[in-house]
Amino acid sequence: MADVRPFRGLRYAPGVVGDAGQVICPPYDVIDAAHQSALYARSPYNAVRLELGAAEPGDDASSNVYTRAAATLRTWQESGALERASRPTYYLMEEEYEAGGTPRRRRVLLAAVRLEAFDGGAVLPHEFTRPGPKEDRLRLMQACAANLSPLMALYRDPGGVVSLLEGQAQARPPDVAAESEGIAYRVWALDDASTVAELQSLLAPLPLYLADGHHRYETALVYRDMRRGEGT
Repeated sequence: MADVRPFRGLRYAPGVVGDAGQVICPPYDVIDAAHQSALYARSPYNAVRLELGAAEPGDDASSNVYTRAAATLRTWQESGALERASRPTYYLMEEEYEAGGTPRRRRVLLAAVRLEAFDGGAVLPHEFTRPGPKEDRLRLMQACAANLSPLMALYRDPGGVVSLLEGQAQARPPDVAAESEGIAYRVWALDDASTVAELQSLLAPLPLYLADGHHRYETALVYRDMRRGEGT
């Protein structure tokens, strides 16, 4: 089934970027031009500069939104604005928001998933995709050599993943708390050996059902094959 693992992700350094709520951006495909401009103005470290950079007059093959995203990513790492986690980590993220006047809460687990073709049965789709968005995301992935935004997948939970995550959230305050555009975020870094091992064991037999991010998943498969063809 799906190979779901902790990972050494890049994390914002609060001492450099300040309020975490100012650097959050929504998925690229729901950001219009006005929202993009507002996100740019919000912080020089807002993730929109990576996820959906602004076009500039004179853009060409050597200077464009993709090359600028790659340069920005390098600069943020070199300046310490982004720091790589010291060890493989799962991240529990909780979002609280209102929908139709009703308070809602969603908890998600951020993890790395081994790329598998859909016919393998480990990751299952439900949407058809279009070439335009995949070309765009591939150019960004090639330039940055990184995945910049998470996909969303669903899973059945016969083993108690949700209960384990509930216990983690209740056991201690979050490592990061922020608010952005009416959504309250809380994040717990789960990197102790026993929790990591238990989560890996519980997730190992489960298939994942893609809920959002089909274009990015198929793009990642193409990028993987390109890298393999290069011998990397």
